Amino acid sequence: MLTIPAEDEAELVDRLREAGNAFAEEDVRFLLSASTSESQLREFVQRRCLGEPIEQITGWFDFFGLRLAIEPGVEIPGLQERALVREAIARTRAGSTVVELGCESGAVGIAICSSTASAELYATESDPAAANCAARNFARFGGKLLQGDSISDLPEYLRGEIDILIASSVFELNREVTLPGWTAPIDLEPRRPNPNSPVEEFFSEAAFWLSPEGCLLAAVDEALADTVAQAGPGLGFRIQFANSESTAVRILVGHRGVG
Repeated sequence: MLTIPAEDEAELVDRLREAGNAFAEEDVRFLLSASTSESQLREFVQRRCLGEPIEQITGWFDFFGLRLAIEPGVEIPGLQERALVREAIARTRAGSTVVELGCESGAVGIAICSSTASAELYATESDPAAANCAARNFARFGGKLLQGDSISDLPEYLRGEIDILIASSVFELNREVTLPGWTAPIDLEPRRPNPNSPVEEFFSEAAFWLSPEGCLLAAVDEALADTVAQAGPGLGFRIQFANSESTAVRILVGHRGVG
């Protein structure tokens, strides 16, 4: 860890406070631990003053006790990802096959599989920066990265073998709804079931990929939760929701079977 005179450290803390940082002392200590020279430290502090996330500055972040690489343009996991991990860990067993769609840094799947003996991780990602970041983390912690974002990008040998299927991206509602692997807007007005809608298509596809006791977990926009919940039973899924620690997002937990 880099050490500098106390008065210099206090100066950097004051700079961060003046920039509106409520955690100035903690951030300076963190940046001290990540710096190799005072010039680098001052560069880091300047970037932090401009609002750059501290994880992006240092190039790594802590997630469930794991030190994971992060790169510019790649999303840093937040509350909903932590909630997904907790719910998935509670349902993952030794030897489980875990798949994450649109994995960004790979943090969610890695955290799940690192907590469970011999769990096998597969993940999809289409964004080049995120895929590169995930590849770095998988090289260290294990996991197989596949090109793409949707269920259809998975290899056929996983069909019927997935025990935990994670859709980390939020099912978002903002006049249009986006689902992992689909870009077409979804009409949320009351309507009769449409077998070609992305919501129903997603559940139908998931049913073919999950093992008989498999579980689907996804972050769902609060405003879309009822629509998603209503679609599940008609397509053979038991749906429940868990707390995500966010008022805007709920964690969908879906199991095959409606009994």
